[in-house]
Amino acid sequence: MKKRYIYWIMFFTLQDLRCYYAQPDDGYYYSVEYEPLNDTPEDEGRYSGGRAGEVNKDAGGEHECHHAMDLALLFDSSYSITTDAWVKMKEAAKRLTDGLDISSDGAHVSILVYSTNVDDYYMFDENADKGKISKLIEGLKYYGEWPRLDRALSAIPHRVFSPFNGARSDVPKVVVVFTDGKLEGPSTKLGQSDLLNSLARSIENLRRKDVMLYGVATSGVTNNQVFDMIAGDQSRIMDINNMEQLINKLRNISIEICRGMY
Repeated sequence: MKKRYIYWIMFFTLQDLRCYYAQPDDGYYYSVEYEPLNDTPEDEGRYSGGRAGEVNKDAGGEHECHHAMDLALLFDSSYSITTDAWVKMKEAAKRLTDGLDISSDGAHVSILVYSTNVDDYYMFDENADKGKISKLIEGLKYYGEWPRLDRALSAIPHRVFSPFNGARSDVPKVVVVFTDGKLEGPSTKLGQSDLLNSLARSIENLRRKDVMLYGVATSGVTNNQVFDMIAGDQSRIMDINNMEQLINKLRNISIEICRGMY
């Protein structure tokens, strides 16, 4: 009788262990928390109640996908940007951020201004909201020097997308460049071919790090060589008066990546 009693204790103990450990396809064991067999209406929010999320039920599981990304806004403040264009550029950027989910779980925004040099105006902050980002954009400083986009883009990997400045490792990285497409420097030092080669190296370095680039044309011209290099194709070049298209593209980026992961 005593042996039979011990046998049943061991049997139920093993069943409990089987329920507590799950073995996925990769062969590794992970402990999992128990969940109730039947969700009450109050429990539904855990799966479908995200502020800007979407539940992905593919592959037999459920995971909430947010519109999360680390977004760097890069503003051209060189001499060729007119006062009117500078105002329109900032207004367009504010429309862009207003259409995104700026939150701790959603989009984090950094802001940079460039001319001859690059000004790290504002780095990622998970506590920032749309109101704060809008005020920061409105207060951007205009420099009016050479348009050195190549320098600005070369600075982004280590000055923006780094953990030290609040960048996350598990969300899409996006750069939106507001510019008229000019790339110039002192003619006595650098020729146009030198500048284009420098820009190409900067862009290639960003793409190797899986950074997505979009260009917003302040002048209405979206087919020059610089824009082609920035975006790679016309679908990533936007007119400054059509931010809705860019908003929709950015909203879908993280959702599509999340669907591919879960």
